[in-house]
Order: sequence, then structure tokens, then C-alpha cells
Amino acid sequence: MYPHIDVDACTRRGVIVSASHDAGPALLRDRGADLGADPRRVPPHSQEVAALRAGKWQAYPIGIGLRGKTLGIYGYGKIGGVVAGYGRAFGMNVLVWGRETTLAKARADGHAVAESKGGLFEESDVLSLHLRLIDATRGLVTAADLARMKPTALLVNTSRAGLVAPGALEAALRAGRPAMAAVDVFEEEPVLGARHPLRRDGQRGLHAPPRLRGAGRAGAHVQHDLRPDGRLRRRRADERRESGGARGTAGPGARRPLNP
Repeated sequence: MYPHIDVDACTRRGVIVSASHDAGPALLRDRGADLGADPRRVPPHSQEVAALRAGKWQAYPIGIGLRGKTLGIYGYGKIGGVVAGYGRAFGMNVLVWGRETTLAKARADGHAVAESKGGLFEESDVLSLHLRLIDATRGLVTAADLARMKPTALLVNTSRAGLVAPGALEAALRAGRPAMAAVDVFEEEPVLGARHPLRRDGQRGLHAPPRLRGAGRAGAHVQHDLRPDGRLRRRRADERRESGGARGTAGPGARRPLNP
């Protein structure tokens, strides 16, 4: 369930590993919704402020709206369900694909279910991935899947980079299907010096900010003490345990130890 963590090794070294069920998922689903709004292509606030100071008014095009567009959700778990709700709030048509048990939940929540995996990729204007990375899901999104997407579509991946077959997204963006991708996950992190192909200059249609899951203020309060001047003091392990956190956890909801 947690392929990126060697839980046994942590146990041998006395490191508590906990799953965050509040701050981490909340940040991730909000991040997914934020990246999912990328078709609007709203310019950064600082960019518009600089233009205004230069004497220009609304210098950059806003782009397209989300109302009436189709939001595809691949994996209707806790986070996928929340992102689907965000899409509905924006007036989007939500379309879901995943395991049969999750499809039943999506139907019960009033969402449409795609006829097939291929149908999800073909019909979505924005397609957001919300799957765990396990052996069965590694490379689940193939080059053929991406080639089915609309030439105006956006793929959002805030789950795990390994869900997409190696090299498939880079090639798909060069081919123009989908038109855009918004990702904040990479095979190896951190990505330094723009070494990853998706972060190199000239990669068309890509929005790739750094991974921010667990970087919220709530998470910082568990791992650190926030000083009045905004600086952080690293908390001792016993302080983190008393506050419900543990070494390597993501927030105040991290009260479910995976090891003794």
C-alpha cells in the first residue's frame, strides 16, 4: 500500500511511520482542484501586477471556462470524490472510471460513469488521476490512452508519476494529445536543476510546480513550532508524538501508526 516507504526498515530503526488522514489529503485534493483549473490559463497574480505597473490593463488572456466541460476522474476514492465535487461546483460534467466498487459509489453520488477506460480518455476535457501506485496500477496510463484525448484536453496528475508509462506523457505532449498536462509528481524527487524531461525549458503544454503535499501550515505545526516571526523551530520527536505527528508525517491528522 505504501511502496515508496520501507516500513520494516523504519521499524528496525525506531522510526514511527504514520498515515496522514486530514492535512495531507486536504492539501492534495485542493492541489488537484487548483491544477484542474489550468484550462482557464489565469496568469500569475505577479504577472498581472507587473503589467498594471507598466500601464497595461488585463494584459493577458484569461482563457477558457470550465462550466459545461467534462471532468474525468480516474479513481473514485476519498480524494477523487472530493475533486469530483469541486468539478460539480464549477458546473462541470463529472465522468468517472475505476474499480467496480468505486463506480457504484460514484453512481450513488450522482455522477456519470464512463463506458470504458478508453471512453474516459476520449470524453474528458480535464482528466484527473486519483489512484494508488501499486504493481497493478504502475504504467496503467499508456501512450495509447493519452493519444485518445482531445487536442484541447488537460491531464492532471497529483497522485504518482508511476501511474503513467515512462516517456508516454512527454511524447503525448509533443504530439498534441493532450494539449496540456499539470503534474506535481515525478519518478524521482526532489527534481533539482530541471533535469527531468517534463521540467526542461521548451516542454509544450506543461504546468509542473513542485510537490506541495504536506507543506501546509497545519503540517508545519506538527513538525515544527511556528515562531512569531514566521520562522520554524524543528520539533523533537517526543513533541511530535504528543501532538499526534511522527517523523516523516504530513500533518495533525497523522495518528495512525503503520508500525509499532
